[in-house]
Amino acid sequence: MHQKTIKRGNWFEIYDGPCFTLARRLPARFDISREISMPLMSAPRLARQIRQDIWRKLVSRAFASLRGKQLKNPWKKHDNIPL
Repeated sequence: MHQKTIKRGNWFEIYDGPCFTLARRLPARFDISREISMPLMSAPRLARQIRQDIWRKLVSRAFASLRGKQLKNPWKKHDNIPL
């Protein structure tokens, strides 16, 4: 089948038959891949929602790793005062 690539803002939408890829850079780097059946909806809308959910989970995991850490102010160098 013929592959069609569209640039929208900072994103690339790649249509390849029944497959859809949403990427920031080309060639796309596949670090997450899933195959599931979803209700009929726009492929770009679904891809953005999935990315949003993945990033939300990664950010919450990063904040969880900070739980319980003690704040240490950096040492002062050349009279810079940490805010």
